[in-house]
Amino acid sequence: MSRILVVDNNRVDHEELIAFLRQDGHAVDIAKDKTAACDKVLHNDYDIYLTGAIHPGKDGMELFQMLCSRSESAKVVVMAESQDAAAVPVAEKIVLQSATQSIISLLSSVVETRDPFTAGHQRRVGNLSAMIAAKMGLDSDTVDLVRIIGYIHDIGKIAIPAEILFKPGDLSWIEMAMIRNHPQTGYDLLEKVGLPEIIGKAICQHHERCDGSGYPNQLMQDEITIEAQIIMVADVIEAMVFPRIYHPPFELEVALDEINRHAGVLFNPSAVLACTELFRKDHYEIDEVTYQINFPIRIFFKSDPE
Repeated sequence: MSRILVVDNNRVDHEELIAFLRQDGHAVDIAKDKTAACDKVLHNDYDIYLTGAIHPGKDGMELFQMLCSRSESAKVVVMAESQDAAAVPVAEKIVLQSATQSIISLLSSVVETRDPFTAGHQRRVGNLSAMIAAKMGLDSDTVDLVRIIGYIHDIGKIAIPAEILFKPGDLSWIEMAMIRNHPQTGYDLLEKVGLPEIIGKAICQHHERCDGSGYPNQLMQDEITIEAQIIMVADVIEAMVFPRIYHPPFELEVALDEINRHAGVLFNPSAVLACTELFRKDHYEIDEVTYQINFPIRIFFKSDPE
């Protein structure tokens, strides 16, 4: 497991993330400011540095540079919120964009470390979702955002006991309730991390269905974000064509027939059509490569200048 240093003067903001990381076996140290962080890194080797916003000014950038210089392999993850895109210097936007790639990778790997049977599932869903979004003609920012959400859409599963995740037989109603709560758990966790709200919102909705029969909130049609409507289609396809502990893989055509049977009822018909054409016309093959993310930095800010 990793050794992690959290640098933040407001520990309360990230208490839930720290608790999850420790529960998962990671060693987590905390430094409240730059001075404390310097002392920690002089006496310890860390795999990951988590820090709050890199504030404008000498101290903020010096802290970032110091952390980056400690190890070529260590990752620096910036968890930041900002009110105004115009107020953030270009250099810091680049820092934020780069660091977000690290936190997405970290969150994705935490889930797959606990559940190796579905290792690669989130990457496959993210990549397929991005291809569906592109096929639908959505803008490049949305395509990148959908890939990001797909890469961590099951982050809430870190709260589910391993014996339930790996159970091959039928689940009790209590166990099923715990499984069905993982989208909400993912939303609650990401709310503490400082990623844009749309990411947590779409993660919370990826098991909803357009007719209101999904969970956790029985949302319908336009109440569900387009990102979640795309991911739910990709999630169903991936879950069917790759083996699970409770079922062998289905043929791709069986999976495509399933989503088409429910197009316009459970699933967004445009997403279903795009997914179907990807496989039947474009001969797309699902992959689990982790692609470099061009993070749409504008979604970090409440006021997005046009």
